[in-house]
This record gives sequence, structure tokens and C-alpha cells, in this order.
Amino acid sequence: MMSGRDALRAEIKVEFTTMVRGQPRLLCAWCSQPLIGGFDIHEAIIKRSKVVRGKQHLIFVLENCVPLHRQCHDEHGQSPTMKLRAKHYLTARLGAERICKWYTSLWQEHGLSVPQATSRQYGSEQEWREYLWSI
Repeated sequence: MMSGRDALRAEIKVEFTTMVRGQPRLLCAWCSQPLIGGFDIHEAIIKRSKVVRGKQHLIFVLENCVPLHRQCHDEHGQSPTMKLRAKHYLTARLGAERICKWYTSLWQEHGLSVPQATSRQYGSEQEWREYLWSI
């Protein structure tokens, strides 16, 4: 049986693989180079250190995790630029609306203490993007 992290890794491979020169490739969220073999999973928006242990499974989801080369993760994982690149990576693949709805559910449905922007309804993808960039 797969662990939660292994299942997420498999889901990332399926959902984030893109075609590059006619070949399916999983690209690093930092350097945009193909990931060959294994890869690190980086929590992009909410870090596991910000979530109590019993609820960490809520952040190990596609909406919050990006694949990285080990070296990219080690060198850039905690930088503010990484958070921006990760948001761009995720919105290009999943859309800002999906990510923001997941994020909003963390406090509205699960009672997590995360920075809250606003819970108003958004209509356009651009409004969702503005919300995502505010968190």
C-alpha cells in the first residue's frame, strides 16, 4: 500500500506532466527542466510547519504541492521567489479558482489557522488570481 506522500507523488506525475517536443515530461517548478527519476515535493502555499500534525494531510494536495529537483529544492525552497514561481506553476496547471477554493476551505471547513484574505465570491479567473497573490 502506498503512503500518503507516495500517492501524492503519483498524482503529481499524472496531473502535472506536460508535452515537451512531443514527449511527456514532468517539469521542475523552479527551473522548468525535466525531472528524470525521482523528485522532491515542495509545499508551496501552506508549509507543514504551519499546520498541526493531525491536519497536515489537508496540505499534501495538488493545490499546494509542486515537484522540484532536489538541488532546486535545497537552494531555493524557502525563498520568496519560490512561492511566486510555485503559484504560477500551480495556476497554469490547475487554475487559480481551484487553488483558492482549496485554500478557503482550510479555515472555513477544517478550522485551520491560516492567513485569511476574504471569503467573498469571485467570478473571473483574474479575480481568483488576485486573491491567490494576496495570500
